[in-house]
Amino acid sequence: MRRVMNEMFEISIDDQGTVRELYLRQDPEGMNWVIDPDYLQSVGYPDEDKCFGRFILETNGHHYTLDDVEPVFTDEEDSVTVSYPFGEVQVHQCYSLSDSSSLQYTIRLSNQGSSRVAIDRFEVWLSLAYVMFRDLKVKRNMTQSCAVFPSISPDFSRFAAVRRSNRGPHLGIFNTEGRTLSLGTYCQQLGRAIGPFDS
Repeated sequence: MRRVMNEMFEISIDDQGTVRELYLRQDPEGMNWVIDPDYLQSVGYPDEDKCFGRFILETNGHHYTLDDVEPVFTDEEDSVTVSYPFGEVQVHQCYSLSDSSSLQYTIRLSNQGSSRVAIDRFEVWLSLAYVMFRDLKVKRNMTQSCAVFPSISPDFSRFAAVRRSNRGPHLGIFNTEGRTLSLGTYCQQLGRAIGPFDS
C-alpha cells in the first residue's frame, strides 16, 4: 500500500492502483471518504470493481480493465502515478499532493503507437463513501457516510459530497480540464432486516 499526504489530505493506494483510503487530516470524525472494498466484501456486496480509480476502457474493438495488466507505479515524494500499458494505449492516473491544501487527481490516455486510436468508451469510478452501513450504529451512517450530488457544467463538472450529519468538513471533486460526458452515482439495495437501531 502506498501512502501520500499533505497538510489537508492523506491517501492510500493499493497494488492495483485503486484508492483504499482518503482522509481529510483535520476531520475530527476520521472519515474515510472512499468506499472500502473490505467493508463491501464483509457484508456481501459484490462491488469491488467499482472502487475509486477502477475503470473500463474500450478502444479499437478491445475491452480493458485494470485487472488485465500489471500496473507500473512511479512514486515521488508528494505524488503517485499509476500507469496501465494496454499495448497501443496507456492509461495514467496521477494522485498529486504537491499543493498543501488540495489533491489533484489526473487521468490521461496516451497513444503508444503510430496509428490512430479510437476511444469508444472510457468510464472511471470515483466512488465516494456514500454507502449506508449495514449495522445497528446510526451514528456511523451519520458521521462516516456522505450524500453525493453530481453536476455537469460547461465550466467545471463536480461531485459535492456532504456528510450525512451535515457537519463539516465536506468534500468536493471538480473537473477542471478535459470533457465529462456524464456523472452519476450507483446504488445497490439488498432488503435485509438488521434489527433495532441504536445511536
